[in-house]
Amino acid sequence: MSLLTFTPPEASGDYFNEGAQESHKPRTLTAAFGDGYVQEAGDGLNADLAELSPTWRNLSWEDATSILNFFAQHKAYIPFLFTLPGEDTERKWKCTEWGRTWNSAGLVDVSATWKEVAYPA
Repeated sequence: MSLLTFTPPEASGDYFNEGAQESHKPRTLTAAFGDGYVQEAGDGLNADLAELSPTWRNLSWEDATSILNFFAQHKAYIPFLFTLPGEDTERKWKCTEWGRTWNSAGLVDVSATWKEVAYPA
């Protein structure tokens, strides 16, 4: 499967607005024994995948629709490529939630939740 690269509209800048948060919640396997001893290990090869909450503010209707359509076309399960600010390597993401907010001056804010994925290339 050929993956598309997400490229925000030019008016929104190269990436997204400041304040986007990347978080990690590594998966672990835990075995607790009767004497209080606990053994833990990472759950698989890709146990630490990120979650990202990007936002784009003050977009025109057309730019906001462009972003929302990209996410809708990927249906919350089809991955896409994106390089985070300051990084050199593209990562695979899926957008699991997205929405828009109309603000004053008739402009639109778009917010999303991305989850990093480790699907084969």
